[in-house]
Amino acid sequence: MTHDYQFKKDYLIHYLSTYLSKKHIQMKDFMSNVQNQILSNRPITLSQFHVLLKYLMKEAPFKSTTEETVIKFFSEFISNTKSTSQPQKETHYEQSDLTKFIQ
Repeated sequence: MTHDYQFKKDYLIHYLSTYLSKKHIQMKDFMSNVQNQILSNRPITLSQFHVLLKYLMKEAPFKSTTEETVIKFFSEFISNTKSTSQPQKETHYEQSDLTKFIQ
């Protein structure tokens, strides 16, 4: 089943609102900031999502799935900040005579 962007957004906002309404949650500032980012159509970082993931994995719809599946489901809201390119090779220079700099 394919879910559209608005459905996923509403789903995530629903859970964030639920967490914000609970008294025992101590990360309300964080959750509020994430909720505002999602509502403003700005992506959140993967590390921010990993914090939310700890809460989401306790919810009934996600208990029988893997973390990877949940990340993939909400991937539209997660910024891709890590570069997937290979590390650049070091440039090796020829040995040169440094005596002209030592004067």
